[in-house]
Amino acid sequence: MEKKSNKKKTPVSKTSTSEVSNGPANINYSKNKLDYLNSRWVLSAIIFVVSFLVYAPSLENDFVWDDVIVIKKQYYNFENTKFSNNIIPKARKNRKASYYRPVIFYSIVMDYKVWGDNPLGYHLTNNLLFSLSSLLFFFLILLILKEFHIGSKEYIAALAALIYIVHPMHVESVSWISGRSDVICTLFFLAAFVFHILCYRSILFLPLTILMLLLSFLSKELAVAFPFLVLGFDLLKSKKIRLKNIYISLIYFVILALYLFVRARGVLNIPDLSTKTIGKSLSESAELIHYFKAFVVMLNTYLFYIIKLVFPFKFNALITEVPKEVYYTVFSIVTLTAISIWAFISIKFKTGLKALCIFWVLITLGPSVLVAIFKVATTPLAERYLFLPICGFSLLISYTVWPYFKRTKTKNTALIVFSILCVVLLFFNIQRQFVWQDRVTFWDDISTKSDNSTVAKINQGMALIEGKKVDEGLKILESVFESENNAPNSIKSIASNNIGIAYLNKQKPQIARKWFLRGVKYNPKFHKSYFHLALIDFSYANRTNSIEQYKKAEENLQKAIKANSRYARAYYLLARIYIAYDQPEQAKEYAQKALNFGLVKPLDEKAQKIVDEN
Repeated sequence: MEKKSNKKKTPVSKTSTSEVSNGPANINYSKNKLDYLNSRWVLSAIIFVVSFLVYAPSLENDFVWDDVIVIKKQYYNFENTKFSNNIIPKARKNRKASYYRPVIFYSIVMDYKVWGDNPLGYHLTNNLLFSLSSLLFFFLILLILKEFHIGSKEYIAALAALIYIVHPMHVESVSWISGRSDVICTLFFLAAFVFHILCYRSILFLPLTILMLLLSFLSKELAVAFPFLVLGFDLLKSKKIRLKNIYISLIYFVILALYLFVRARGVLNIPDLSTKTIGKSLSESAELIHYFKAFVVMLNTYLFYIIKLVFPFKFNALITEVPKEVYYTVFSIVTLTAISIWAFISIKFKTGLKALCIFWVLITLGPSVLVAIFKVATTPLAERYLFLPICGFSLLISYTVWPYFKRTKTKNTALIVFSILCVVLLFFNIQRQFVWQDRVTFWDDISTKSDNSTVAKINQGMALIEGKKVDEGLKILESVFESENNAPNSIKSIASNNIGIAYLNKQKPQIARKWFLRGVKYNPKFHKSYFHLALIDFSYANRTNSIEQYKKAEENLQKAIKANSRYARAYYLLARIYIAYDQPEQAKEYAQKALNFGLVKPLDEKAQKIVDEN
């Protein structure tokens, strides 16, 4: 830090390069400080209100996709899970790829405590979180521009915030309740970045930086990009390494290592690179070919997301494959090379702010690229993965176009073009929000864009069935079997089970039984088909008081539990069977197990009654 002098000095302009003088960075304005603060806070209020209004149409949306499972069908997890087990997962020998996002879990828990199963409240939370992230992004850009000695900070930051707000690729994260993981992770990520910059003024801000970083880590894996991004920021800002910054960066990397260690206790961090993740090579022993394929996937994934950033007008919430065409890879190499040259020029001849924006986009896309390479998610590519990279992209665009707003000859044209751009982005944004309004609309949209996706057909069929359009839903589900060679047995098993459920709803148990048996044939370990077979036998036994039918139901339930030892509904139905057997102790035992693993209402009340009465 520079030593303070008692001698007053005349302010000297720092504009030594063409890019630094993007605006009058150190000119004394005639307005006083109070007016300056008022204008900044007015902009802040506008940004908050506009960001909320843009997503107001989503307030009327229903539960969609994973929301139905997470909130409506597994709400019992909110009451039966210990806080400590979510923060520090138990060590497991057999780890499987899954999520470690306790902050997201508890955000849903808090919404459930207030709103129950009313989707309005959950969407309201999403909107408020997004508005806060927009506001925080605005303040972060002000700090970044100040560190790079860029003038006209409020205007550039406001333009960046506007692009950030209306960008259509945000819709999946904001309009989808379960997509809030990106919103919350980004919110804490930006807050950590703000406090990191404030650490230059006082090291007392470091604890707040660490707290925000930890909350970001506990929201989504995307936060692993933070230590790398702020390290790049420090180097590009000062163009030299300072000892203080090295120590702070080391702290961030230690926190990252600690996070990965805790996460690895029960959750797989990065799976092995194998034929399962990138496909079979010409020879099983040809490891170089495997790594080359992974490299190609990386290139193509980066290009995919860059295209989505620049041209956010084509949407699909269920993208199951990374583009593999040769021309796509060539175009990716050309694009990434051009971007790298642009970044180098920014560092070499100007302030390096554009290089920071490019680095922001590429480094925050890194975790999403790993998802595509290792296929650790149902969708290797997803629109929601762009939520944080859009921050860097928005700043890059606003900073690039701002000089045209300053020039007398181009300012009117720049204003018109930028306004048209924002209106177009807003149009696609709102149009996309309506796709997420309910399950039927959502899966209809996906089915039209993923004609060969059996997953889309199964979900579309079930959405129609639950929406009381049973015959339409059955027709779509049965179409899964028209291409026998394309659908794997696991998918056909799920489709068979869902068709059986539809026939149960139509009061046709014998037809339903045939479909459940078909589901077991396709997948002998599919517990739900065994359960539904037992349900049919139990219903018949209840009417006829047939011990033989009770025995059949018990046999199928034991198979269901063998396939899934935590299947609470199977334990509950077994408890009912043992009541029929007049074996109260066993009934109590199975009812308690059902409660331990979690039941939906009103089954939990009935299971509790069995425990209390026996």
